[in-house]
Amino acid sequence: MKTFNTMKKFAFLFVLFLVLTGSSAFAQNIITESQVSVTITKDTSREQLWQIHQDLKVQGIDFNYTPRFDSQYKLMSIQYSVKRNDGEVLGTAGNNNLLAPNQRTKITLNKQGNNFVAACIGNCE
Repeated sequence: MKTFNTMKKFAFLFVLFLVLTGSSAFAQNIITESQVSVTITKDTSREQLWQIHQDLKVQGIDFNYTPRFDSQYKLMSIQYSVKRNDGEVLGTAGNNNLLAPNQRTKITLNKQGNNFVAACIGNCE
């Protein structure tokens, strides 16, 4: 009986944790030699944007961005461009209303041959 109550408490705490953190906390950016999948939301920090920039640079992708944060350090808007090191622009996009519910912007690239190509940049579903 004691084990059952402990498991019930654990399950309750786990569900509570999931509800409080929200699904955006579990969004995972993937940047590898063959694919890029990045989601930017209001919860993306300045440090995370810089890390995305650095990780993409290693893969030969130039990610230039202009963010705007509010006083609580929430990302309000972002404008960005994505291009390969050879100068080929893969796309430009942005979102001026990231504080609205369910707003995000995405960068999805796939490697074809020796180069990345854009699968989606901006409003991808």
